[in-house]
Amino acid sequence: METKELLENLGLDERESEIYLALLELGPQLPQYIARNTGIKRTTLYEIFPEMIKKGLIVEIAQGKRRLFQAVSPDKLFNDYERKYKEIKANITDLTAIYRLQGLRPKIEVYEGFDGMKKFYNYTLESKEVCKCFVQPAKYNPRVLDWLVKEYVPARVKRGVLVKAIMPDDDLSEYYMGFRKEHLRIGRKVPISKFHFKIEGMIQGNRVYFANYEKGGPQIGIIIESKQIADTLSALWDLAWEGAQGYGKKDQQNHSC
Repeated sequence: METKELLENLGLDERESEIYLALLELGPQLPQYIARNTGIKRTTLYEIFPEMIKKGLIVEIAQGKRRLFQAVSPDKLFNDYERKYKEIKANITDLTAIYRLQGLRPKIEVYEGFDGMKKFYNYTLESKEVCKCFVQPAKYNPRVLDWLVKEYVPARVKRGVLVKAIMPDDDLSEYYMGFRKEHLRIGRKVPISKFHFKIEGMIQGNRVYFANYEKGGPQIGIIIESKQIADTLSALWDLAWEGAQGYGKKDQQNHSC
């Protein structure tokens, strides 16, 4: 390995390497001689010197009114880097623990308004995994519902994303369950008296979706990306799905395209 390459591996950039090697060879020098030997302008040298002093690569020596610069010995340079390495190694457990928190910390995104709701629902098209949801079509904002039926559902069907929905036993839910084949949906209904959900919820893969879109109210969608949260809510949804079977309605099993 060449000397300059070795220095650059230690974190020096090309100009710092040239200055350090020149001073190592020539000894303490005035800036004008350093500029002459490295080809780096004096004005640029004065910008680089403070950072090199801070890094412990060179030192400034005062001789009367003159300012000379000298490279530190390679042994000292090596010892400094060895000390830093040992400090990092001693604290690597703490650093690793902080890094691992990334996998536990949920990623949360909020979407507002009609355009925000479109982005919110379109995220479910990024995966082909089954989308488990609880939904009450009768509460949909008419504009959102129209977009869902005309644009989103056809895109979802084309993508092959199956929806398994728990819905209240009302007329509008009954109507949409009639399109189970066209909408690629399996549904189970529960009595309205048992359906206490105030918002729509969807679980798909590592994401959980919550949407508030009641008529006349704000349109807000929240996406939480977390395997732990998604797995937990998916397990709860599975229990609700199993319980919904006991309300006397046979599953709507036909979910072919």
